[in-house]
Amino acid sequence: MKKNKNPIPYIIIGIFFLFILFIGQFVYKSTLVKDSLVSDDYYKQEIDYQRNIEARKNFLTIKDSSKILYDSGELKVTFPISWNKIKGKILLYHPTDKKMDAEQEFKTTSNQLILKIQTDQNVNWRAKLTFDHNEKKYYWEQNLLSL
Repeated sequence: MKKNKNPIPYIIIGIFFLFILFIGQFVYKSTLVKDSLVSDDYYKQEIDYQRNIEARKNFLTIKDSSKILYDSGELKVTFPISWNKIKGKILLYHPTDKKMDAEQEFKTTSNQLILKIQTDQNVNWRAKLTFDHNEKKYYWEQNLLSL
């Protein structure tokens, strides 16, 4: 007489083995991910951010008459109509890839700034604009999406 073996212990061992493989896959993939910060001076930037709060408040007074547009490799920044002699710095910050960041200083004598930006791929930038007008500092941040 042949005795039928119960399959439940084999099923439990099989499920346990698959679970171990599943966890092992996560451990392996986590060793492949770079865990470095996107920015080298991340902590310094966080401290400097406190200084940008006052400049951001200044920008809120002119927000309605200012805009940033990005279209086909051209970044166009428009300031209030009566403004001229603006100088500052623009940082195009890419949150996931430091190599795609772009920083440029500018000086303009009109209320518009047009910058040519060369990129061969779709990007998601955060434009961080710091500028001075009449000895007053301004800070502006806006997300840009290139399709």
